[in-house]
Amino acid sequence: HNTRETYGAAVPEWGSNDPLNATCWHRLFTGCLQFFNDFLTKQSPSNSPCESTCQAARICYMHSGSSSLAFQNCAPGF
Repeated sequence: HNTRETYGAAVPEWGSNDPLNATCWHRLFTGCLQFFNDFLTKQSPSNSPCESTCQAARICYMHSGSSSLAFQNCAPGF
């Protein structure tokens, strides 16, 4: 697939000639975090909002790519 076509809308400030580097992927994960949280919690009103510590942990989980790396490197409980 074409990465820019697939994910470009989630990172609108990233130009068509900008590199697909770590900054781009970080912005992509950050941009998709609300969607991920809604999906994970099924938008239940009984769930607490995901604030800065929670957001950092969930981004860490997504970046890790595996549960073993997440357990080693990310804050638990999110």
